[in-house]
Amino acid sequence: MTVKSLSDFSNLETQVVIQVLLPMCNVGWIDIVTSRDSFIFRITEMGEIAYYLSVKEHELICKVDKYQKRREVFVDYFDNYYSFYSFDSPLLTHARYISEMNKNKNIVTLPIDDSNSYPKYTKMYSVMAREHEKIDNVLDEAVYTLTTKKYLLVDMLYIEGREQGRIIDDNKVKKLNSKLIRQIKNTLPAIVKDDNSLLKAHFSKDENNYEVKVIAKRGDVDFVYGGQNTKAKLIELIQSSTDFLVIHSTFIGKWCIVNDDGYTHLFLEIKEALKRGVQVYILWGKSNAEETDENFEKSDSEDKAVESKLRDFNESCHQEGMLNVVNYNDFRRTDSHAKFVITNHGDRGLCTMVSSCNFLYAKFERFEASVVVYNDQFTKYFLEIAANICCGKSTFDSKVRKEFRGLSSNIADTPNDVDIPNNEKLELRLVLKHQHHSYIDLAAQAKNKIYIISDFINTSPIRPIFDALKESEAKKHYYYSKKSSYIDHSEIVEMHDDLKSADSLSQLGAHHSNSHAKVLAWDNNDLLITSLNWLSASAPDNLVEIYHEIGVYVQGWNVAKEFIKEFKSL
Repeated sequence: MTVKSLSDFSNLETQVVIQVLLPMCNVGWIDIVTSRDSFIFRITEMGEIAYYLSVKEHELICKVDKYQKRREVFVDYFDNYYSFYSFDSPLLTHARYISEMNKNKNIVTLPIDDSNSYPKYTKMYSVMAREHEKIDNVLDEAVYTLTTKKYLLVDMLYIEGREQGRIIDDNKVKKLNSKLIRQIKNTLPAIVKDDNSLLKAHFSKDENNYEVKVIAKRGDVDFVYGGQNTKAKLIELIQSSTDFLVIHSTFIGKWCIVNDDGYTHLFLEIKEALKRGVQVYILWGKSNAEETDENFEKSDSEDKAVESKLRDFNESCHQEGMLNVVNYNDFRRTDSHAKFVITNHGDRGLCTMVSSCNFLYAKFERFEASVVVYNDQFTKYFLEIAANICCGKSTFDSKVRKEFRGLSSNIADTPNDVDIPNNEKLELRLVLKHQHHSYIDLAAQAKNKIYIISDFINTSPIRPIFDALKESEAKKHYYYSKKSSYIDHSEIVEMHDDLKSADSLSQLGAHHSNSHAKVLAWDNNDLLITSLNWLSASAPDNLVEIYHEIGVYVQGWNVAKEFIKEFKSL
């Protein structure tokens, strides 16, 4: 039965129905089958047994296991007690902690006086048991002092002018006492207190404070416009891949993995790449839903279904006798909205595709904009980015991170001073999240026209975009496909009228093409293709989540003119 039919039958809200059914999924009484439009809940054989037992015995059989367990209990800086299960990441032993200290001199340790730490048994017992457990008896209370230390290493971000640090990975500390969390944020390392200096972005910047620059020939850069063209280019990159293939998609949909006939064309080509010995990595950008989110159950269920399909794909490879399978990075989320593909093309060499398209979620029916750069240096930089984001907010090394950095370090640095005729020369720059609005300032110098293309719209662009461009002499064209859920039509009308009264050269409206592209283009020679929704997303000028959005700025003969012509033809 579908959720709707169960809701109608029980006269309960659909959210309540889902909350009732999910625990039954967890114990294997029902499973979820997805159709095109809805979820179908189906009773399993185990569920039928449980049902008949409940009818016959008027209660469910409850099996109670008794067992002995040795449990670790931890005490923090403020005498709060924690279970071993309170920590999502492993605690470091003292030896490992010393090793980390030797590698990073900026680690700050909160002191704890173990000579005055005496076990408080009532507090200990309150945290020992897990949710499904009950302590029946404690066999040995002969614990007189706490002497063994373990360490929770927390990654911090410090921003100039602020007296508090920011905890990068909130999941690491979500179960810590709030007083301890405040102490962590307020404890500054000496490098911040004494020098007032902060860690900068990994890449060097030029005098204009923009990102790394690469010079390339026109023939080494492909501009890809349109949904089906994007799909064709993605398939070509998979078919031509050698050595390695990295696909980063914000979202992943089951329909991109399997269809009614079996595995999709996309995944069949990935399987062929695996057979050639290509190391395939799929990175998932979407952040994990918070348990407090009203749509948590639905989102979590969908994600688990996708993970199951991806695991099934690897299992199908094993069944065909293949040892090489896709590396899913343990399904860690990168928390990045960027979309890119990195590979070593068999004919054209190392390359990176940067796009507006969610490669593993899209049905390729919407207008997309992508750029493919066949350049060793550019690919080297992008492999470093992949290494930086693959573990999400954590800066600890993982196997995948080390492999990406190994691939990057194996690419030799190449000079940028290439002698290329001006009509064939392209200048490319990586544009990270916090750098996007710098290019709005550049676009303000346009003489004739400025085009800004976005999927969504809300009130975010009023100050950083509309106000920044209203003095420009160029005609401004702002296009979007959909409004954000938290802005209504009247607000859009008001924003349109305010913009028109403040800037008579502006034009704001929904585009009929169902575009998913995110593009800034001005005059003839300046083009920025990105993952950032210009008219709905914020891009503050700070070093927080700098890889959440990634674009490529291209300056070259008629690159903007060609895009605008393509877009106007839709």
